[in-house]
Amino acid sequence: MATLLEMRRSVSRRLDQPLVGNDIPASGVFWTQAEVNEWINNGRRQVYAEIAELEGPTLTAEATGTYTSGARSVAINGVNGTAGGIFNLEVDPLKIMGVFDITSSATAIGTKIDLIPYNELVTVQSGTPTSTSVSSGNVGAWWGSNPMNLSLAPIPQSAKTLRLRYIPGAPADLTDVGAATNTPYEIPSTHHDLLVLFAVVQAKKKEEDSSWQDDWTTYTELLNRLKANIEERNSANSRHVVVTDGSDYTSGMSQYY
Repeated sequence: MATLLEMRRSVSRRLDQPLVGNDIPASGVFWTQAEVNEWINNGRRQVYAEIAELEGPTLTAEATGTYTSGARSVAINGVNGTAGGIFNLEVDPLKIMGVFDITSSATAIGTKIDLIPYNELVTVQSGTPTSTSVSSGNVGAWWGSNPMNLSLAPIPQSAKTLRLRYIPGAPADLTDVGAATNTPYEIPSTHHDLLVLFAVVQAKKKEEDSSWQDDWTTYTELLNRLKANIEERNSANSRHVVVTDGSDYTSGMSQYY
């Protein structure tokens, strides 16, 4: 997998900017190391968001926390990048995949809490009759940002232990310190060139070089190819072969699909 340093070198080669000490210099050049790092990380966040829309099962994480008795709402995560909230998360989840009440669950699987639009949940909390039934348990809704909040209805009269399934927010910026922080692990290695192209586009925009549009076209094509690969991998029919004459693919009582 490409490291941040390797991607910087690729960016420099595409821009025909000489390396110094086998790296982009920190100063004294038109495109500095800090700038290129920022562009690579911006590209990573953009690609991550695109992947998250398609690759939920792969990126999904879990956390547990306690919903306070009598609380109208609780924070899901901390503020300004600091771990906090009932699930001890640093940033807002990119997407909530499910919330489960595991208070009385011996297996910690729990009962899924249906998530509804926040405006409807406020009506339920107020006791006004709605089309939403809560007779079988709680319903919930998320709202707000930095931190994101969770509200349940009816408001719990005793503490509840919840399990959150979520797609984490964009990963922390790549740095040159350690293998765990210098590689975009969530992006397939064959597509790391996307981050290089994204940085090249930003660099050429700074230079007012109109050829950035060609690079952007290539970037878009590669991104669409990545998304198509993910969709194919996740497709329930990805292992199926469509045939026009089934007799060619049968042997006795066995059939091959």
